[in-house]
Amino acid sequence: RWARQDTPSLSEYRLGWLQGYARCFNLVSVINIRRGNAIGRRLASCTAVAMPGSALRVALFSVPTTELPELLRREARLRPVWVTATADDASAPVEALLFAASDNERYLREACGGDRAVYHTHVGQFYSGELYRSDLLPVHSYMMRCLRAHQVAGPAALANFLDRSFLGDGATSLREYLCAEL
Repeated sequence: RWARQDTPSLSEYRLGWLQGYARCFNLVSVINIRRGNAIGRRLASCTAVAMPGSALRVALFSVPTTELPELLRREARLRPVWVTATADDASAPVEALLFAASDNERYLREACGGDRAVYHTHVGQFYSGELYRSDLLPVHSYMMRCLRAHQVAGPAALANFLDRSFLGDGATSLREYLCAEL
């Protein structure tokens, strides 16, 4: 449901696995700051980060090539990376475009053309710090949306989200964080 909300023309939706990656709540969510949902250190949405030995439960889907430029623009704070995933319904590997963690310099250079005025329009007028930070906590409403989506996908997906998602420090799992908060 959430994937279709962001990309209405998607097709071939299915679940799969991506080896060698984990999620990290390390990207300041500018949209949630704008909406008033992100406060204090609770500013983060999650990104995919390389982590040997880890595996992510992922949603795989196709997007019409005509919609790819808009998708790339919308995900400009992330770095597009070609990866090989395994779909549950296929024996052959699937080549997929993953939007992975990036850094401030790449976003300024590639998405904003090095123009600080463009950066200010998209980010700076709402938030003045680094976009990628190791001290962040999840935006509560965003985290709950993710938890609900993974719960709908089944027990394995929910457990994977709790155990293979980490705070900005890259060490504290989401499960550990939530247990400490309760």
